[in-house]
Amino acid sequence: MQTPDLLDHTLQEWKVEPAIPQRFQADVWARIQQRENARASHWSSIWMRWLTPDFPVWPLATAATLVMMLLGAGIGSLSAASQLDRTRAELALEYVQSIDPYLHLASMDRK
Repeated sequence: MQTPDLLDHTLQEWKVEPAIPQRFQADVWARIQQRENARASHWSSIWMRWLTPDFPVWPLATAATLVMMLLGAGIGSLSAASQLDRTRAELALEYVQSIDPYLHLASMDRK
């Protein structure tokens, strides 16, 4: 046989009905607005808004940067290939001139 516990009986009958103020929701939103206004005037939030704007600037800037990098790499590659061809031709001419003394004299006369 089990005896009913007085605490269990009291807890089962206990009903909590909180009293919410009439302007509770309006007051909460007013406090949120105050905090946002205070935060908006702080220098760090101004800096962060400038750094991360709402408009999708970062994807546009990233795309522009990638296009410029690819364009620069392509132009640099073409320029390097052209310079490499000239350097190879000059080195080949110098090698032939170092082997053939008559060619060396003939090219010295032209300079």
